[in-house]
Amino acid sequence: MKSISKNILITGVSTGIGYGAAKHFIQRGYTVFGSVRTQVDADRLQAEFGEAFTPLLVDVTDAEAVTSAARWLTERLAGSGLGGLINNAGVAIGGPLQYQPMNVFRQHFEVNVLGLVQVTQAFLPLLGARANHPVQPGRILNISSVNGQVAIPFMGPMSALNMP
Repeated sequence: MKSISKNILITGVSTGIGYGAAKHFIQRGYTVFGSVRTQVDADRLQAEFGEAFTPLLVDVTDAEAVTSAARWLTERLAGSGLGGLINNAGVAIGGPLQYQPMNVFRQHFEVNVLGLVQVTQAFLPLLGARANHPVQPGRILNISSVNGQVAIPFMGPMSALNMP
């Protein structure tokens, strides 16, 4: 079996931790596939990071887009796999719970929980969950927020993500 793949998938690379992670891995010789939701972000990051970065125009809550991206990446990495998946995409929309519409509350679960699971399931074969995987199985890193662990004012949906 070959060593670990130098290909990595990071969701939510437009800004913040995802952007920083993409930059970090590219500087260390990895090829980064990064999910973004807009063509503007895809173009900006492609121009900044160059050939070591490939944007994937994917909303993690869109099952069809996630499946299509996994299929495309499987073809692109023919004979290889992913060394890692960093589930970073997430939302945190604050406001008084009394006035937050249910669709905003649901969006937290759709992106931060169900989107994470959907992406993970779709890309597991590239991480080694398949017969005769050609490289060492990759790792999965799930990024979360302290707001999901500590209940603070105006962050009810984030706190609800970790209710017992």
